[in-house]
Amino acid sequence: MSRPFITVVIQAFNRKKFIEKAIISVLNQTINKQKYEILVIKAFRDKKIDALLKKCKIKSIYNSSKSEGVRLAGAFNEIRGQVIAFLDDDDEFEANKLKLVYKYFKDNPNLSFYHNSYCIINKNSSIVKNNVCTYSSDHSTLLIKNYKNNINKIIQRWHIQENASSMVVKKELIRKNIDQIGNSSINELKKIRVSLDAFLLLIALLNNSEILADKKVLTRYRIHGLGQVTYGKINTFNEFCLSEAELTKKAYEEAEILYKIAKNTQLEAIYKINLIEAKIYYNLFNIKKNRNICHLTISNYIMFLRSKYYSKSSISLVLQTIISRFFKVIILKLIYKHATKEQR
Repeated sequence: MSRPFITVVIQAFNRKKFIEKAIISVLNQTINKQKYEILVIKAFRDKKIDALLKKCKIKSIYNSSKSEGVRLAGAFNEIRGQVIAFLDDDDEFEANKLKLVYKYFKDNPNLSFYHNSYCIINKNSSIVKNNVCTYSSDHSTLLIKNYKNNINKIIQRWHIQENASSMVVKKELIRKNIDQIGNSSINELKKIRVSLDAFLLLIALLNNSEILADKKVLTRYRIHGLGQVTYGKINTFNEFCLSEAELTKKAYEEAEILYKIAKNTQLEAIYKINLIEAKIYYNLFNIKKNRNICHLTISNYIMFLRSKYYSKSSISLVLQTIISRFFKVIILKLIYKHATKEQR
């Protein structure tokens, strides 16, 4: 039996509601079935889901860890494909995604990291936003061979550090970093709980890998609030605040990990900015009204605002954080209103 070229890795922690749709979206790919395999890493046992996996001859690995990095590292030797396409258990692939991925990696032997655009859907599968990534290139795809001249676009304008379900990487890229980070890299990978997407882009950049950014919408990213990283639980305002405080804390902790990996490299400056941004968000959502948990100096704010890497909303973010020390509840209610609107 020939080895598949692509391994689709679906990670599932405790969410069961949408995983069947995720699996079916991969089974319905238009590419030859011999060219890819599916590997499901899940932290639960469910009769219905397990029966589907058995019927479709899909390999499943049980791992109860809450860390995406730990689960991936534990299952790494089970991955047979040359490239790995990631899919969260609540997202879906468009039917032609893997066919295009196969072509791109075959046509570009040096390609190590690929990212496609995606639409946002709600819990009812209705489209909330048609296309998240809008690249400045006139072409439908853009091959980046030298990130140094494109780092601002890569990190901010192209959004390719976001959404693991839009990412495909060469297995060798992760293997190389597991071998290197084994004393340092595997340990760093295992520390990654929810920011696998940011970690994958960082190791691609550090390895000077060729990166392909694709305008085509080939992934459906779902917002629903069931233990989700994007907004977490939003049934009530208080629940939303508690959930976001916890999520922004995790984001801050992982931004520190990524900054330490990037330190003393040409990427140090931008990951310092990312760390400052994570601190700002954490302080904004912190429950304690009268003080900030993460210490930020005036020079941190100035560095953040003066950086060429910041997004258009950065000034607004800083102002919200400063104002929120006096009007925190009002600011958070406005954010909560926006979050609930996106999930309708």
